Amino acid sequence: MLEVLPPEKWKQGLGKDKNISIFRMCEYYTENITKHFICLKTQKGKYRYFSKMESILIDYNLIVKEIELQLEIESLDNFHNLILKN
Repeated sequence: MLEVLPPEKWKQGLGKDKNISIFRMCEYYTENITKHFICLKTQKGKYRYFSKMESILIDYNLIVKEIELQLEIESLDNFHNLILKN
């Protein structure tokens, strides 16, 4: 017996690089709100994980865009810090 509830709406191959997977919990926090889990495989072959409490009505492409925007911001911050060090 697995003893865990299965994920809902599991999607793979999302994002610009087709490297993002998303699923949501089948246990809801309230009415149509539940936790969504996101896995991103980086270009270096490592994995980053994110989670977000969100409505089940949200389009996964919006979550993907949020993650990709966050990664762009982090990349710009890293570049900015590198410039400041030199």
